Amino acid sequence: MIRSWALCLSLVMAAALAIAAAPAGATPLFKATAYPAKLKTAGEPQVFRTPSSAFKCSTMGLSGTLKASSSTLTLSPGSPSCTFWDAPMTVKTNGCTFQVHLEKPDEVLARFDGSLDLLCPEGKSLEFISFFTQGCSWTYVEKTGLSRVTLENKPINTPDVVYLYFEVTGLKLTEKGKNSTCGEGTLTNGILEGVIGLQAETEKGVPQDFWVE
Repeated sequence: MIRSWALCLSLVMAAALAIAAAPAGATPLFKATAYPAKLKTAGEPQVFRTPSSAFKCSTMGLSGTLKASSSTLTLSPGSPSCTFWDAPMTVKTNGCTFQVHLEKPDEVLARFDGSLDLLCPEGKSLEFISFFTQGCSWTYVEKTGLSRVTLENKPINTPDVVYLYFEVTGLKLTEKGKNSTCGEGTLTNGILEGVIGLQAETEKGVPQDFWVE
C-alpha cells in the first residue's frame, strides 16, 4: 500500500514539475529525445456518438512524425478497426488527418489543454460504413477548433509517453440509415470520446521518451 501511494505521488509530482517548467504564458510543446520522432498510438477504444447512434473503434491506427519540438501534432489514421452493434465496419480515411494543438497548462489537473482539427483534402471526408441490418453510414467533414482535448505526461512508463483524453464535441457529419439503429441528416453535434497513448521511436525503431512541457 505504501509503495502504491508513493508511486501515485511521484507520478503527480512529475506531471506538475513539467507544467511548472514552462514559462508563464508560454504555449506548451510536444518534445522527444531525438528527432525526427516516429509516433504511434495505443490505448482504449474511441467512441463516436450522435444523438441517435454510436459506434466504437478499438483502434484508429494513428501515427505521425515529430520533426522538431512543436505545439502542433498531425496524426494520420492507418487501418481503423471499428464496429457498430459488434458488426465490423468499413472505414475510408480518404487522406483525412487529425491535428492536435497544445494551448495551455491545466495546473489544477496537472495536465495540458488542447484542441483538435479534422482536416481532409478538398472534396474528401472521413467515412464510416456499417452493413448491419439495412446499413448506416457516418460521413465526417473537415472541422477545426474542436474541443475538448487534454494531455497528460506518463513518466512512470518506460519510455515516457503522453496520454490524450478526447471529450470532443461539435463534429460535423452526415448520418444516413434505413432503419431505427441510426439517424438521418446533417449534424453539427457529433461527439468523439476516448483515450490514446502516444509512444515515440527513433528512425531506427528504438523506443524513446516523448513528453509535453
